[in-house]
Amino acid sequence: MSKTKAIILTIILFGILSRSAFLAARPLHHDEGNNYYFANTILSSGQYQYNPTNFHGPTYIYSIFFSFLIFGENEFSLRFPAAVFGLLILLLPIFFRIQYALTASMLLLLSPTLIYYSRYSIHETLFVLLGLLILLAFNKMVKEKSPRYLPQFSIYLALLFATKETAIITIAALAILIALNITHVKKIQWRGHKATYFASTYLFLLIYIALFTGLFTNILGIKDSLAGFFPWLGRGFHDIGHIKPWYYYLQLISLYEFPLLVLSIFGGIFAHIKNNIFWKNVAVWTFFHLVAYSAIPYKMPWLVLSVSVPMAVLAAYGLSSVTKRFFLKKTVALATVAYLLFASIFVNVLFPWQEKNLLAYAHSDIEILELSKAVNSLSSKRSDVLVLSDQYWPLPFYLREYSASYYNEKDSLEPDVTRYFDALIVRDTLQETINTAGFQMRGEYTLRNGIRLILFMKQ
Repeated sequence: MSKTKAIILTIILFGILSRSAFLAARPLHHDEGNNYYFANTILSSGQYQYNPTNFHGPTYIYSIFFSFLIFGENEFSLRFPAAVFGLLILLLPIFFRIQYALTASMLLLLSPTLIYYSRYSIHETLFVLLGLLILLAFNKMVKEKSPRYLPQFSIYLALLFATKETAIITIAALAILIALNITHVKKIQWRGHKATYFASTYLFLLIYIALFTGLFTNILGIKDSLAGFFPWLGRGFHDIGHIKPWYYYLQLISLYEFPLLVLSIFGGIFAHIKNNIFWKNVAVWTFFHLVAYSAIPYKMPWLVLSVSVPMAVLAAYGLSSVTKRFFLKKTVALATVAYLLFASIFVNVLFPWQEKNLLAYAHSDIEILELSKAVNSLSSKRSDVLVLSDQYWPLPFYLREYSASYYNEKDSLEPDVTRYFDALIVRDTLQETINTAGFQMRGEYTLRNGIRLILFMKQ
């Protein structure tokens, strides 16, 4: 076996382990609970009806659905698709045979943010994977002066739109790349490829329409897919719940991926000095996403992947260009690996859900697993559970084998409604609003910071 093949196999092995080992150890985030609910809806009804107020498209939900079909409903199967997409991301440089591919894949393998959100059942790893595929396919067309990658490009684009509304930002980045590369774009042999253009258009429309209409069962899904962009834009600039300063993503990157930030800066500088088209495009792509996401007041930590992933790829060029001296380059490489390893262990092993980890945003407390175990002591899986709380996700996942009813403080409940249930899970601030006669308190648990749930079970 050649040295290169050995390195690739090592990257694949550690990529699988770091993305898929002990996926059930960390409690689910409430967004993961939501995604479980949507995927479970497909299992129970046979279709998924896109709702523009949910803000995210169906592509990732279908991936969870297929994972459930293969592995059953559990934490592993819920998070498995994100792990697969995270693994594919670090293999893309090798697959596309970019310059310094092994270095780029190694840096992606060690990226703390990529590892963390590859173990998180949200749309982001799929979204970033598709964005990177679009970038690489565009570069291929520019390099080879051929539109033959256009059908693949159309597939990636359709899936991107059907994944998240932030596809608008990716399209804006692509438009800037086209403008900056207009001389090279004009050199592409566009004539004589009618079949390619037809196939590209057909594939885009087929995938887009199929996903948003629930496999052609809800034609209004096409209209809803367009309507979804407007609430997202309003939320991005006016939502008061998650407003953060402009430097928020720079802060996360500087804390967890500082070597990659520095090396990517060098990579961008050298790309422009040497006028390397490919690396200039990667640098522009990275910088634009950083500026765009930083400019939007509404910020969630997982959105940093749209910056940190292309930044890690660009850092490979920076590391390879920063010095010709082997000893110095080796020292920088070892220091980078050591920093990323420590940061990855910190966020994924030592503090995977705690507030010390800034990537674990508004995360569920580990006590939610203890609550789940306590409920599992019920004698029958057919037991009825009442949940009275204005916030309860991801409880529907942990209570999926029970008949659970969910109410909040605004719901009017009958005084003796509790007699129909075998267990009650009540937010501490609502304890006085419900009759717990005939029940015994079994424990008090933290759902997440500031939200305490009390478990009562029939005596």
